[in-house]
Amino acid sequence: MSISPPDRTVDQPVHLPVDLPVDLPVDRRSPASPRRREGVLALSRAFDLLGPPGAGLIVAVLGQGPSDSAQLRNRLRGISDVELAIRLHDLIAAGLVKRIPATDASHGGRYTLDEAGKALVIPLAGLLVWAEDHL
Repeated sequence: MSISPPDRTVDQPVHLPVDLPVDLPVDRRSPASPRRREGVLALSRAFDLLGPPGAGLIVAVLGQGPSDSAQLRNRLRGISDVELAIRLHDLIAAGLVKRIPATDASHGGRYTLDEAGKALVIPLAGLLVWAEDHL
């Protein structure tokens, strides 16, 4: 069984199978259009936000429903209390997560996804499928 090389040359643009707001050329010397730069910057901001350990997993867990800090810690083994607090703070500041205040004094409140966080669940599910298949 032989595998034939793809029908495109190195100088041709890469066309991704999904509709991204950016068409990334293989030739990095070509000037970037303003739209492509905006798309790359947006993707970079997303990776900056979701890149720290636990950040994407917090969104995935909250995609299954609201949780308090203890429930998140139990689901996210290996993340310290300090890391969890920092990640939650960053995700709240980014508008992905919101905190629901406790109704009684003994409970610290719960966390849930905001609209932007809910919109992120589907792309995270796609990333999960890719990771299971390729990593």
